[in-house]
Amino acid sequence: MASTEKIYLGRDNTIDLSLRIDSSVTSLASVTHMHVIFSGTTFSSVGHTGWFDWTSGSTGSLTLKLGGVTGITTGNYDMGLILYDTGNTSGINWGTIPVRVL
Repeated sequence: MASTEKIYLGRDNTIDLSLRIDSSVTSLASVTHMHVIFSGTTFSSVGHTGWFDWTSGSTGSLTLKLGGVTGITTGNYDMGLILYDTGNTSGINWGTIPVRVL
């Protein structure tokens, strides 16, 4: 069972992920943008560049800084993650991440 990540509204806490395919870290070098989705509400790295960082860390590292998310209430969510790159312009559904918004 995956652990539940926490998002503290109004805070600078991060969610640090290591994205893997078949247990191997995957390069995010060709990623152009990404989306996180909460109950049908989509937030894009295009409009919220400070919330997403996949270029600073090691291979496969994604840091999400989602304390500035607006329009969602406290509670438990299955946060969707969609990655886009030059070869996958319709996006790759990376699945969901259990999160608790506080």
